[in-house]
Amino acid sequence: MDADRVELFAPGCLGTCWYGKYHYLEPWVGCEHDCDYCYARYRSAVSTTLSELSAGFSDPCPLQEPDQLMASVSSRLAAGDVKILKLSRFTDLFMPRFVRNGLSDRLMRTLLDSPVERLIITTKGVPSESTLELMGANASRVSFSVVAKPGSAVCLERNAPSVNERLAAAARLHDRGVMTTVHMDPIVPGFEDGEEELAAFFRLLEEHRLGRVMFSLLLLCDAMVEDLRIRHGEELVARLLALYDRDTVREYLPHQRETTLFAARADVQKATIERISRLLKEMGFSFVLCSLKNVGPAVEVDHQLCPRCTGTFYA
Repeated sequence: MDADRVELFAPGCLGTCWYGKYHYLEPWVGCEHDCDYCYARYRSAVSTTLSELSAGFSDPCPLQEPDQLMASVSSRLAAGDVKILKLSRFTDLFMPRFVRNGLSDRLMRTLLDSPVERLIITTKGVPSESTLELMGANASRVSFSVVAKPGSAVCLERNAPSVNERLAAAARLHDRGVMTTVHMDPIVPGFEDGEEELAAFFRLLEEHRLGRVMFSLLLLCDAMVEDLRIRHGEELVARLLALYDRDTVREYLPHQRETTLFAARADVQKATIERISRLLKEMGFSFVLCSLKNVGPAVEVDHQLCPRCTGTFYA
């Protein structure tokens, strides 16, 4: 069922990556990156907790004061039952303000001083020099997934660092032996899936020695559509909705009503998935399609062309 509020630690959900055999850590709530397609913005647990902390979504707030936060994290992990930790479901560990003030680095040190065996990080942020060095020195315990996508005439990532900055940080971790994956998630059909744009982006990944890719297509909900209309206008929304099918609406996580979303039209999904897969295969990448967010007959393309994530690709 949907959570009432954001908790510091929460067990993984059935139906999610790695079969839910992990815990989430949410050190803060809200996200400075403020991306237009962010699903967390529409979760009641997030809005409730932001209200309790008198904070706005794009003005993130730690769940506790720094000293208390580190003590709470350290105490919980000392129990030894949390083996795999995912950062994060509703926020980003490496938001600019927490990188600048050292809070992200301090948290990473606390985590790596704990008995946790594996940290799985997905981020649009750029870690500090100190944090990059720390993760590189603990490469066997870290999985680093950098969110990056092809360029588009319409930017839906408001405050995230540039793609080049993100990839440069990821390349440094890769060179230190950290399992590093590029998350092309979510690809926006009709905006980020053109042949030339994809090929140019994949060449950029090659330049950064990043050869592992997971990709997924954008899912929509009515609240997101309305926010896109406010932020970008009716023309963009009409262009996007022309590629989507509201009849595909489904609950993507069991018993979590707020994961009810709708997908692109079947022909759009198939064409985009096949185009991305063909280029990745031709260029020698190791890649998977996210099997959680891409379901139904529309994505039943040749598995030899497009392998599905089995929950272990970047764990």
